[in-house]
Amino acid sequence: MADLTVALNSSSAYIYDQYGASADMAKITHKLNVTFDIIIGITMMLCFFSLSANMQTNIYEQKKEIGVLRALGMTRVRVILLFFYEAIVLVLSSSVLGIITGVIVAQTMCLQQAILNGT
Repeated sequence: MADLTVALNSSSAYIYDQYGASADMAKITHKLNVTFDIIIGITMMLCFFSLSANMQTNIYEQKKEIGVLRALGMTRVRVILLFFYEAIVLVLSSSVLGIITGVIVAQTMCLQQAILNGT
């Protein structure tokens, strides 16, 4: 590389070092990955606390219904499982909708990038 630089030093040619650019790109990619990992962690904690607060409010507001279910013969474990299953359905449905929305947004961004690049 040094010999090539000396040989072309007198001309107007420019030598582009792909290795140096890829090393810089790797550093930038690593920093972006760490940043997004932190954002994902914070988002997951917020979702957990939101779900917990939502379920606690739901159970508090439905205490009369829980009393009726217990009076009809449901055991305490079955009532807990009922609310657990409700939480599972809520999490799974929101996850599926989030995945679908993410795929649509990612596809749209890829198409926009292709249009901008002219490919």
